[in-house]
Amino acid sequence: TGVTRGHQGSPGVTRGHQGSPGVTRGHQGSPGVTRGHQGSPGVTRGHQGSPGVTRGHQGSPGVTRGHQGSPGVTRGHQGSPGVTRGHQGSPGVTRGHQGSPGVTRGHQGSPGVTRGHQGSPGVTRGHQGSPGVTRGHQGSPGVTRGHQGSPGVTRGHQGSPGVTRGHQGSPGVTRGHQGSPGV
Repeated sequence: TGVTRGHQGSPGVTRGHQGSPGVTRGHQGSPGVTRGHQGSPGVTRGHQGSPGVTRGHQGSPGVTRGHQGSPGVTRGHQGSPGVTRGHQGSPGVTRGHQGSPGVTRGHQGSPGVTRGHQGSPGVTRGHQGSPGVTRGHQGSPGVTRGHQGSPGVTRGHQGSPGVTRGHQGSPGVTRGHQGSPGV
């Protein structure tokens, strides 16, 4: 059902390979809008996108524009739910790699906004940012823009949830890789 323009497309709009229900424009897209590979429900524009908006690879639900995006908005790789624009983004907004839920714009972003690597929920714009806004590496909750920053404002590495703009961002806004759930 829906509009399928790929291979093995399920209900919804699929424009890739193995797209599931929803709008999938990639490979193995699940329900929702998927424009990548293995996109799950939602909007996926990448690879392996899960439900939601995924524009990458392996995007889960939400908006994923990358690889492996999970639900939410994922625009990267492996984005989870939410907005993911990277790789492996989880739910939320992920714009990177492996972004989890939330907003992830990097790699492995967790929930929230992740724009880095391994960002968790919250706003992460780096690598492995924890929940909140992370724009560094391994940011923990709060605003982290440094190194090994705990909740608060960190723009580096190992930041916890909050605002992290590095790697390993947790929930919140993550713009890196491996983002988890959030926005």
